[in-house]
Amino acid sequence: MKIIIASHENLAQNMLQTAEIFLGKTEDVSAVGLYEGDSPEDFEEMLLKLVGKDDEQTLFLCDIKSGTPFNSACRFSHGRKNISVLYGMNLAMVLECITSRSEMNVHSLAERIVGMMSKTYGAFRHDTQ
Repeated sequence: MKIIIASHENLAQNMLQTAEIFLGKTEDVSAVGLYEGDSPEDFEEMLLKLVGKDDEQTLFLCDIKSGTPFNSACRFSHGRKNISVLYGMNLAMVLECITSRSEMNVHSLAERIVGMMSKTYGAFRHDTQ
């Protein structure tokens, strides 16, 4: 399964670099950023180059819902049954996707990630009473 981390600017590349600090070099994981001046068409062309024309399972991890990277990944996935698109990317999501991708198909992994993401954030409060 390929994983493509997609974001605005350098967030995707930085997220992948950080994940590789924990996991070492990863295979079939790519990062792509949309930069000022890039058109949605340019971005979709970059996605096509990363995914290729085969029907390999591919999981997109996007920074925010309704942003151009997310919208482009959704358009790109239309009509392709082996692609899932997630948004709200964070480091916990990236690490879990990379380490769990061999255990299940792309859609099962996407469902698992959505189910567990609410456990990856919270607030710490130090009671001073």
